[in-house]
Amino acid sequence: MLRSAWTLAQGGAHRVRCIEIADGPYRSADPSYHLRGQVLVRRLTPNDFKIEAKPPKPKKGAEEESEPFNALPPAELINAKMLTAMGYELASIHRGTLSEDEIDTDFGKRRKGWLLKSATRISDAIAAEQEEWAADPDKWPRVPEE
Repeated sequence: MLRSAWTLAQGGAHRVRCIEIADGPYRSADPSYHLRGQVLVRRLTPNDFKIEAKPPKPKKGAEEESEPFNALPPAELINAKMLTAMGYELASIHRGTLSEDEIDTDFGKRRKGWLLKSATRISDAIAAEQEEWAADPDKWPRVPEE
């Protein structure tokens, strides 16, 4: 577990606050959620699964892989509705850890559509890195330039 990126960016405390956040006043308690050292332990059930993006259609002559039952088209994974839902979830976390004034001040500085625009830029950057890796995997891991 690492401290929150928000706390890091704001120069806040180095302590991990995941239990404090998970048990916050705007959250539903999860009785199996606890920190064991630096490892977060959570329940696993048959209903817990990662949502996968649908793979691109295979090229002619290529072997077709079976699609996971929980695969969605990428446009359903990154869109305004999904990002709004994620925003509400993040808001429920931060409402319990920050004052309302800090949150309102931060959001007041942002332009409409900033989150979708940022997520799209990140998605494009990841896709470009994937293409770069596919062209020459021996160059990875890439060392950032100073």
